[in-house]
Amino acid sequence: MLFARYTTTAWWRNQPRYEDSVSKKVAPTCCPYGLLAGYLTGIVKSRHVIVFPPRVHGFWGGKMRHRFLWPGVVAALVLASHAAFAGDLPDPNLTPGMADPALTTDVLCAPGFSPKALRNVPTARKKAIYRVYAMAPNQAPCPCEIDHLVPLAIGGSNGPRNLWSQPESTVPWNSKLKDQLEIQLRTEVCAGTTDLLAAQQEIATDWTASYVKRFPRPPL
Repeated sequence: MLFARYTTTAWWRNQPRYEDSVSKKVAPTCCPYGLLAGYLTGIVKSRHVIVFPPRVHGFWGGKMRHRFLWPGVVAALVLASHAAFAGDLPDPNLTPGMADPALTTDVLCAPGFSPKALRNVPTARKKAIYRVYAMAPNQAPCPCEIDHLVPLAIGGSNGPRNLWSQPESTVPWNSKLKDQLEIQLRTEVCAGTTDLLAAQQEIATDWTASYVKRFPRPPL
């Protein structure tokens, strides 16, 4: 069976919410979806990462996890792996957004900084993201990119909880528009007009709403 435990501090109590440690135990007879979910949950021990709360009460959050028997958890993961679909926004339960607090404004805005130097998403992780979103690189709505919901340019993490398969050419929203937003947010952060944490929260909550605050709404 899959076991995942988060030690968190509530975001809404004016404290950063941290994924301090995540442990997993997967029995050898567990179904492939359990193995996949355990992989996507990830193990974070070497450093703290900020986890943004889902827009909807998270599957692993609060008291909800205590109301399910483990067979129900496994069944839910199987259903989610088929039903989840990366449309305009990622599934908030799979991809709530993560940021690396080591990437401060001073680091991100230093001369010569490039987010490309931070990108580190193994091929196996990319394949796992496609699978949990029930998508394939060579099938509609793809072509896609494995996108960082909180972009590296403003301190995003390479962790699986910050990744989703985002279509490149769907209408009206696609990865090219999000790339424009990411550049604009970094510009604002480095100019001091937008706080780094506020920018991270905004794009993690709804990047399309963040986009229309700064650019004309794309045509349908």
